[in-house]
Amino acid sequence: MLSNLIIRPEKLGDIVVSTPLFRAFKESFPDQQLHLLTDEASASVIEHDPYLDRIITLPWRGAKRSARPSLREIRSLLKQNGPYERAAILYANWEPWNWLLWSLGVRHVAQIGGTVSAKLLGHSCVLRKGYISAKHMSDLLLDVAGQLGAATQEKLPRLYVAEEERTRISTRFPFLLNPGKIFVHPFCLTAMANLSPAAYMKLCTGIVENPAYHIYLIGTARELAHIEVPKHPRISTSLVGQLSISELMAALSFSDLVMGGSSGIVHMAAALGVPTLGLYCPYAHHHEAWGPSGPYSKTLTVPLSQCRREGALTGPCQAAKDSGFCDIGFAFTVEQILREISALIKMHERKAS
Repeated sequence: MLSNLIIRPEKLGDIVVSTPLFRAFKESFPDQQLHLLTDEASASVIEHDPYLDRIITLPWRGAKRSARPSLREIRSLLKQNGPYERAAILYANWEPWNWLLWSLGVRHVAQIGGTVSAKLLGHSCVLRKGYISAKHMSDLLLDVAGQLGAATQEKLPRLYVAEEERTRISTRFPFLLNPGKIFVHPFCLTAMANLSPAAYMKLCTGIVENPAYHIYLIGTARELAHIEVPKHPRISTSLVGQLSISELMAALSFSDLVMGGSSGIVHMAAALGVPTLGLYCPYAHHHEAWGPSGPYSKTLTVPLSQCRREGALTGPCQAAKDSGFCDIGFAFTVEQILREISALIKMHERKAS
């Protein structure tokens, strides 16, 4: 029997915003199996997704030859699990995907981004156009599904955690059952401007002035070694460096709110239905394309009138060119963050009751 295939190895945020495609394919082609080709770390994030029939994993760290299996090995793996009627390539600008699928006889292929090989082979392309379209990435990916005849009405990303995983993590960390838990990921110094760890710590210190809140930092032990955490009884590092990805998901599901910049953790929280607050700069419409997308999520963006980056919406960004990083902590006050936290938590509580 022919199956359908989605290809998306590498980067947790990307696999999270791809989850609406799983629903789209399964709802549109319920009699065909749906397979996902991804890396081993990403597989642990979506292992309980009810719309996937098979997850095919690769030891993939990137497109360079030293970071992935050979093309022959990838082809052999796909051939063992196929044949495939349709394939969606969600890993942009790597032409071997097109030739691998052509060699396997996949009739219908669509992808995010464009390649010369796609044009030669007649594969459909959905172009990002530098995010000028102001579409969220999950919507652009659904456009890829649409090229293959797949669609869904439920367009928000969604992740699933098994109840036994929640039980295990709450037994290990009993404080997860307490109210007022705010998880903060202060380490995401990506290509986009972000708050510096110092700016996050200043915000955390202000947030816990409200005795209803307790801050739990999340990240790796290596990241923690580079910041100075305020000594405060309601600012905790007890989760830092202690969790696998699946354990982190289970812990996030207990949080009252997750706050951070553009990172896979923020996308995971939003897709779990946890109140999520993203703090973004306006550079290259990144907040519109990559803000957290969930039923209780909100993205705060630096106002253009305050933006310190010359050419923020057209690029190249002058601040990034000069220093490689811009700390956007100047744009968000403690009072503003506290108002947003309270509003998101109350909205979640109202809908849950």
